[in-house]
Amino acid sequence: MQLFPNPASDQITIQLSRSLSRKATVKLVSYQGQVLHAYELNNIGQSYKLNLPTLAKGVYLVLIEGEEMREHVKLMIQ
Repeated sequence: MQLFPNPASDQITIQLSRSLSRKATVKLVSYQGQVLHAYELNNIGQSYKLNLPTLAKGVYLVLIEGEEMREHVKLMIQ
């Protein structure tokens, strides 16, 4: 999974290494483990644009979980 732009401010694009054929959940998580926002990916695809909530500058984790995958990437907010 790739995520760009990184650092980001209001929107990110998630590029998966392979297309999803089932739904998945993307979670935006603080480094303290708090889930700040969750997105449902219901459509089949390989690239997704997500609008970010207003966040303080810092480092977060973007987790994608589904039947087909479980991955995470660090996200910098500027």
